[in-house]
Amino acid sequence: MFKFFSHITNEVKVGAFVFITLMVFYMGFNFLKGKNIFAFDDTYYVKYAQTTGLLKSSPVIINGFRVGSVKNLKLNPDNPNEIIATLDITEKISLPKGTIAKIVSSDLLGSKAVELVLSQASAKHESGDYLAGSVQASLTDAISKEVLPVKEKAKKLVVSLDSLVNELNKTLSKGQIEATLVSFRTTMGNLETTSKTINGLANSEASQLSAIVGNVKTITKELEQNKENFSAIAQNIHNITDTLAKAKITETINSLAATSKQLSGISTQINSGEGSLGMLLKDKTVYNNVQNATESLNSLLADFKQNPKRYVQFSLIERKKKE
Repeated sequence: MFKFFSHITNEVKVGAFVFITLMVFYMGFNFLKGKNIFAFDDTYYVKYAQTTGLLKSSPVIINGFRVGSVKNLKLNPDNPNEIIATLDITEKISLPKGTIAKIVSSDLLGSKAVELVLSQASAKHESGDYLAGSVQASLTDAISKEVLPVKEKAKKLVVSLDSLVNELNKTLSKGQIEATLVSFRTTMGNLETTSKTINGLANSEASQLSAIVGNVKTITKELEQNKENFSAIAQNIHNITDTLAKAKITETINSLAATSKQLSGISTQINSGEGSLGMLLKDKTVYNNVQNATESLNSLLADFKQNPKRYVQFSLIERKKKE
């Protein structure tokens, strides 16, 4: 064997060494990329609208476990607004129909990975199929979305502060700030005086306050003891209201209204001179006749009392003679 190698020229040896070195380098490079050159991988394609942060050799994962890598990224020749990503799946797995290849953040530094979200379909994809793609919002996008409203509020706050500063400058230029401080000091002094007065009143009337509290407690106790009586009173009131509700109040009110209407009609007739009573009140002739008749009757009765024999002749003696 050593004789065989002794006949090989140095050029062949150097060439063989370089070839072996290149092969080791190639195998090591693909190993670092997560690609097994001795295995037959399954290839899938995904279309994305944007692939910010996604690179060749970015990992392809399922539930955090690496199952392959991104082999290639290129523009879609039929639609330049799309990017076609080629996924190499090194693990022997079958992807069900409806699987989604989602671009996600793999760390806080912004590195990207493709996460395969498996569906529950029974039908399976074959190598070379296109998978549905989606892009997860990055941490930067999420922060920007949250910070944007705060930024707008900050702008409005700056405008408000600017207006406030302008108003303060106007006030200071007019010398009103000192008057405001004096008024504030006066108000605080009044509040302090009022507080002292209230404290003094509370101290001086402490006994009366205690008596009031005692009376309130007594009243509360009495109410508690007479709770059954109050319940009975409430029940009686309830019964009365039920009785009133069942009574024919509406019919009674309607009857009173009809009677009142009739009385109003009679009063109207009397006032208009209709009927005997109306004529008596309204017609002076009738009234005078009645008055004259009354006076004549009174005169007749008076004369009858004074001279009864003038009107009645009655004697027992004369009656016997006639018989």
